[in-house]
Amino acid sequence: MKRHVVSPTILTDWRFDTFLDMAPYTAAELAAVPDGVDLSKGPELVQVSGNPAVYVADGAFKRHVVNPTSFAAWRFTSGDIKAITASALAALEAGPDWPAEPLLVKDPSDPAVYVLDVPLPTAAEDDAGSASWDTAGSGNGAGCTLATGTPASGAQGAWLVGIAVLGLAAARRKRP
Repeated sequence: MKRHVVSPTILTDWRFDTFLDMAPYTAAELAAVPDGVDLSKGPELVQVSGNPAVYVADGAFKRHVVNPTSFAAWRFTSGDIKAITASALAALEAGPDWPAEPLLVKDPSDPAVYVLDVPLPTAAEDDAGSASWDTAGSGNGAGCTLATGTPASGAQGAWLVGIAVLGLAAARRKRP
C-alpha cells in the first residue's frame, strides 16, 4: 500500500531523504498501489523498559522494528524512543513488522510523495462473531482468523501482493 506523506514537515519529521529513498513511479503505477492511512505525524517509537524490542506505534498497531539495520535505515535514533509500560504496549494490536527500509515513491509530474508499506490489518467480525483480520479492508472477514490461526481465502494473496509491490519497488529503486 502507499501512504501519503502529507507535508514537507512530516517528510522532515521522518528524516526521509528524497534523493536516497525516492523512486519515480508513473501515475499508472501509483494508481495500481492501494491507498493506506496517510502519514500525518512524525514517527512514534516505543519501548518497554528492560526489553530490547523497539516498536513503531502506528495508529492502533505496534509494529516491531526488526533489527538495528532497519532502525538505522529509517534514521531513527535512541532519542526518538519513548518509554511505555508493558500494559500500554499490550493494549496496541500487533501489526506487521515495520519495513526494513523506507521507500518513497512519486509521479514526477505530481508533488505528492508516498511511502510504500505492507497492508495493515483491520479487525472485522466474521459470521460467527469472532474477530478476524481482513487485510483487504473489505469487512467481509477474509483474512487470518485469530481463533484458529487458519488462513482464510484472500489473506495469502493480500500479503503476496504487498510483498510483490515492495520487491518491485526495491528493484525499481536500484535502477541507475
